[in-house]
Amino acid sequence: MNLKDLQYFYDLCQLQSYTEVAKQHKVSQPSISYAIKRLEESFNCKLIHHDPSHRSFKLTPQGQILLKHTEKILPEVISTRKEINRSLAQYSTVGFPPIIIQYLFAALKRKKDKFDFFKKSTPYPRWLSRVIKSSPQRETLMQAYSA
Repeated sequence: MNLKDLQYFYDLCQLQSYTEVAKQHKVSQPSISYAIKRLEESFNCKLIHHDPSHRSFKLTPQGQILLKHTEKILPEVISTRKEINRSLAQYSTVGFPPIIIQYLFAALKRKKDKFDFFKKSTPYPRWLSRVIKSSPQRETLMQAYSA
């Protein structure tokens, strides 16, 4: 059992269609079936009862228990993943509209002689280079800062 299997199970319960879950996750339908089988083997019970005459299924009582817990587990895992990724980030990203970024660069240019961290061999500080590289107006910003 892995987290993907739980995600497939949860989505299958919500969408009620193997085809739709496979499309949503960009995998084949057998991948979804195998994930459900892995869960059933892991818990040693049937989670889904198939009705071949109507091409549908319904959850067994054990499947309903797993669904109830999966609804709690998946948001916690997602939240944990986000929190860990934020803790690993070396810097935060801040976005500004183009008009404000031009004003900000003009203000930084006027003040650059007052701050030691601007007095490096590079024409602009490292954090500023990250902002400039990601900006669509890269050339204009580089010229505005270095002038």
